[in-house]
Amino acid sequence: MDRILVGMISGYSATPESIPPPSDYLATLLRDATASHLLETVVQHMPDGPFSQLWRVYFSGKLHRLAIHPVANFVVANAFERLNNNDFPEAVQEMEKVLAKSFKQHRIGPVTSLVKRAGAIKVSEDEVINAICMALGIDVNEPVGLIERILVTEGTADGQTNGEEQATTSQAPPSVQGALLLQAMLLLSAPHNEVVIRSFELMSKQTKIALAHDPTSSRVIDAMLESPVVTRKGKRGVIMGYLGQYEQLVDDRIGSRVGDRCWIHADPYLKEKIARSLIPHQQTLAASYYGKFFAKKLQLSLLLRKPDEWRVAQVQSGEKMSQFDATNNHYNHERIPNPDTNTSKPRKNGKRDDDVAAASSLKKQATAENETIIDMDQDEEVATAQDASAHKSEKTKRGRKRKREEGLDEIDVLFSGVKENRFSKVSSSNAVTDEVKQEGKSGAVSRSEDLDNVLKAI
Repeated sequence: MDRILVGMISGYSATPESIPPPSDYLATLLRDATASHLLETVVQHMPDGPFSQLWRVYFSGKLHRLAIHPVANFVVANAFERLNNNDFPEAVQEMEKVLAKSFKQHRIGPVTSLVKRAGAIKVSEDEVINAICMALGIDVNEPVGLIERILVTEGTADGQTNGEEQATTSQAPPSVQGALLLQAMLLLSAPHNEVVIRSFELMSKQTKIALAHDPTSSRVIDAMLESPVVTRKGKRGVIMGYLGQYEQLVDDRIGSRVGDRCWIHADPYLKEKIARSLIPHQQTLAASYYGKFFAKKLQLSLLLRKPDEWRVAQVQSGEKMSQFDATNNHYNHERIPNPDTNTSKPRKNGKRDDDVAAASSLKKQATAENETIIDMDQDEEVATAQDASAHKSEKTKRGRKRKREEGLDEIDVLFSGVKENRFSKVSSSNAVTDEVKQEGKSGAVSRSEDLDNVLKAI
């Protein structure tokens, strides 16, 4: 690294106060399409002291040319992220003169890095916002069209008139660089980030819908809802901006995702307003390929039948979401070590022992949590399967018992008929026998009487 910087690091170690003379070699690296990538990496990883000298010799006072250079602007963007509190205000004042050209020539990378650095060190945030609005010709207090102008700066160029520029703005698709700049502006501390929120609130409803249906510009709305520095009032304004048109918002592949984000970040009162506004459009949502999933999440039938139970369910879901966010913040801010405050010695491979240990512990904990969740899911599946099999076996036993009872009834009926026939035959035969016996007895008596009469006659 010292050879690439022409001995700047070794010279700083020997005499920190001396300023090295400029080198044509570094000036060539700064503007070369291939070698500039190497210089970007050097700027990102070089020590702070030599970087201050590099900034004063090669960047300070030359930003009006370097920031709009087709190659050097990438190195300038990386250099802005290393500025300290003393050098940053001077860089902002110098960039104010060239911001208009940066937007017209679509060199937005240095502007985005400038905004990110202002939000990181909390220095000159108001000056950066004022400079951007002034370069675009927009009033800070009434920023009408700020989002549209930043998103479609790719289509503007030098030599266009005002009408031609507006026509190009209405037809050009949103640019990725413009979306990244707006997301960086939303990470500034309040009230400096409110200029983007106010610009969104001043949009027409159709423009808001078009903004949410585009895969690039929709990320700006995500940043409005998820930025930790945007106030609750600003997020409510974004959610209320789509009230009355959520059926159009969610009837799209990208818009349905934005609708889900709005629903997640809405409080129970706003959720009820959104749900009641969609009750007349239940059939439209049910027929929509994407809207039906959003309607299923709202549980509109439960809201109509049992409003109190629906409100309790929404409050409980909001508590679960807040607990989840708190857990994520706990992991992000407490368990992940900060490399700036870490005092452990680095390894040979460049990684610190504490970083490796923390990453390993986080990985083990995430693995354990995943295994616990998988085990719980498997136990639930096994229990469900056992309950289903027990229910099925009990049902089978009941069916078999019922069939046996029906079979026994049929057998009893059959045998009762056989018994009746058998006993009826026996009784009939007994009656015939009695009649025969009685006839025999009467015949014998008559024969005996005849014999007595014959003997008397003799």
